[in-house]
Amino acid sequence: MKYLFLCGCPRSGTTALWRTVSGHKKVAVGVERYIHRMIPKFTLTEDYFKKERFFDWKKGDTHFPGPDHIPYYAEIENRYDDCMYYGDKVPPMYVNYETLFNNFKGAHVLFIFRNIFDVAQSYLNRFDNPDDGWKKDHTVAVREWNTSLGKTIQLKKKGAKICCIEYEEFFYDNFDLSQIFTPLGLEMDDDFLFNFKKVIKHGGNLEKQRKDRLTTDQKRYIMHNANFAAYKTILDMKNSFEL
Repeated sequence: MKYLFLCGCPRSGTTALWRTVSGHKKVAVGVERYIHRMIPKFTLTEDYFKKERFFDWKKGDTHFPGPDHIPYYAEIENRYDDCMYYGDKVPPMYVNYETLFNNFKGAHVLFIFRNIFDVAQSYLNRFDNPDDGWKKDHTVAVREWNTSLGKTIQLKKKGAKICCIEYEEFFYDNFDLSQIFTPLGLEMDDDFLFNFKKVIKHGGNLEKQRKDRLTTDQKRYIMHNANFAAYKTILDMKNSFEL
């Protein structure tokens, strides 16, 4: 079995990336299927991706109530044996990169990153929603953004197979998906490309609704505390599993 994991600082487009990747018939990637076995301590092993275990919801796996919560699982169960890659989408799994790559030899990771101002704004949108339960403001956004970039740079320099994808390029610059899928040995058919166009359209509709709500003080905090040097380094590393 080959393994493919998706991650990135929260509010950076990991779900949209998952919607794209999961549209490939040779990929079976969960939606935070094993988040509690990756965060805060990484206890996930290859055994969890055997078919009988992957579709067997157990306490301690995830915060989702069951496979019926996400119809996608019913769809991939029928083609699971024929897939080439198996994995999960858990945004902050980067904090445990070392254990991930130790437990899954040769695994590939897609890391999506986004500019800190939009990330911080998205954190605040949820923080200010009384029905959400999100307890992270712009200061936490900066801290987690810095960590995600730093951890990714560190492991990529050690030779880990991490492909860095820029959110803005992915959605708005006619992104060439072959940069991701060709190195994985995956071909893209018409159905897959049609699905990608739907993801892009959805992202464009959300972008039109976005409004700048950061105050001057919040922007000043970001400017003083965000690691822009790491952001530049990640930009230089993007769209390749190799350095």
